[in-house]
Amino acid sequence: MKPIFALILLIITGLGLSTNFAVAATKKKVTTTRNVSSTETSQPEMAADFGFGTLASKFHFGVGFRMEIPTTYEGHHLRFGGRTGFYLGPSSPSTWIIPFLGTGTYEFPVSSGTIKPYAGLGIGFSLTHFSSTYIDSHTNVDFALMFNPGLSFEDKYYAELQFGTMSSEFALFPAIGMRF
Repeated sequence: MKPIFALILLIITGLGLSTNFAVAATKKKVTTTRNVSSTETSQPEMAADFGFGTLASKFHFGVGFRMEIPTTYEGHHLRFGGRTGFYLGPSSPSTWIIPFLGTGTYEFPVSSGTIKPYAGLGIGFSLTHFSSTYIDSHTNVDFALMFNPGLSFEDKYYAELQFGTMSSEFALFPAIGMRF
């Protein structure tokens, strides 16, 4: 639901910002000009990554999946979408985590066309399942907030350091991935 909300918000904002009218009055004639902001939206892109790290001081590893819509607004490169994944913590008690995040990413303008730094933010919730032979198994639904600074290579590959809160605990998941 969050990616749809972000897309609707992007469309409404883009329409509101791109219709900036200016009226110039002269002696006998009125001229209306339309100043259109340069906004360009591409087709949605899919991406997959492999990550490993810690959640509540326990090792976890897994795969992440995302769908993003790349957008350019007045020369600024943005991406909006969502991400999910499956992360497994094999230690006792064993855990698995499935995050559901609405995301936004800003690519910083750089002169090099090959490597581009970016910063992203994901907000949503995560399902976390705990199981052990000594305690009852249970699944929690918790708020999730992840920051995603990273580097994009040739607009296809990326490496990022995902950190924030997931399952009411601090999470740190470095990841490498590919857009396709």
